[in-house]
Amino acid sequence: DKVFHCGGVQRYESQAENAHGELRDFVFNKAVFSDTKGTVIGLIGAIMDITERKQAEEALRESESNLQSVFDAVPVGICFMKGRVYKRANKNWCESFGYPEEELIGKTTDFLYETEEEKERVGKQLYENIHERGIASLFTRLKRSDGQLRDVALMAKPLNSRDIEAGTVVVVLDITDRNRAEKEKKRLEDQ
Repeated sequence: DKVFHCGGVQRYESQAENAHGELRDFVFNKAVFSDTKGTVIGLIGAIMDITERKQAEEALRESESNLQSVFDAVPVGICFMKGRVYKRANKNWCESFGYPEEELIGKTTDFLYETEEEKERVGKQLYENIHERGIASLFTRLKRSDGQLRDVALMAKPLNSRDIEAGTVVVVLDITDRNRAEKEKKRLEDQ
């Protein structure tokens, strides 16, 4: 055995059948022990069944993959924020507003609002609603990279309901075309 010749600790993972014939994942730890003269006189080892941990890790990977697919595929903008600073934004958000994700990460939302007053109103209302109800929604206008203002519905929810400072997920639905269609319909009805 390698550990007898080289000393030290040997650690590795492998699969083996348990007493019931089930294939399980194990981590093996081995080390030699020596007498007072430094002569190897034995081997000590520990084996730990890590099957449940491996299954949990695989379930987590699958869950993360599923969430990433949803994040990439939904037809609305989604972003993760912490203290009104962008941490991530999905493809739809980036395409709708003309900002590559790399340019957003680490920036505040300041550049999106028409006025400082509107930025303050949105922030105040979102955070008050989150504190009171655990979720918030409101309407505002956000500025695209080309300067065009878009009507949007914002919905925000904390990533961790016990710690709002951990960040929020914000869904951004562009309702500009819907609002225009409603105004046009109303105009036509009023004629």
